[in-house]
Amino acid sequence: HGYSDDSFGAIITKVKPGSSAAKSGLRPGDVVLELQKSGIRSAADYDQMVKGFKKGDHVLFFVKNRGLARFVVLVVE
Repeated sequence: HGYSDDSFGAIITKVKPGSSAAKSGLRPGDVVLELQKSGIRSAADYDQMVKGFKKGDHVLFFVKNRGLARFVVLVVE
């Protein structure tokens, strides 16, 4: 996933077609607010957290998109 800094999370800038993120409905412009119930305040926070995940891990995202906030579970690919 690509992302950029935002004052209250990490903004998704690209989603790979066919990925678990795409299948769950995530789109560019969505904002990742939490990973595994830990707050994400910047792209650097996001980077640090994803380093600890391995292929096949199920990761809980809390995402804001189109004015709605929701939880999404993604499988690391």
